[in-house]
Amino acid sequence: NAPLDNTICRDADSDGCDDCSNGSDDPANDGTDTDSDGLCDLGDPDDDGDGVLDDCDIDSNT
Repeated sequence: NAPLDNTICRDADSDGCDDCSNGSDDPANDGTDTDSDGLCDLGDPDDDGDGVLDDCDIDSNT
């Protein structure tokens, strides 16, 4: 696990994800970015880039 130290585990690249989410301080590899907009999916309100916020997307798997 990543250390609980805000000076180490932060969001230096401002993509919306903790830089230690993969277990080490690695801002370049801290989460999936499905739509390649520079925001990792966990911090992106529209992670598929369709212009509709995730909270409003229709779940096609139901």
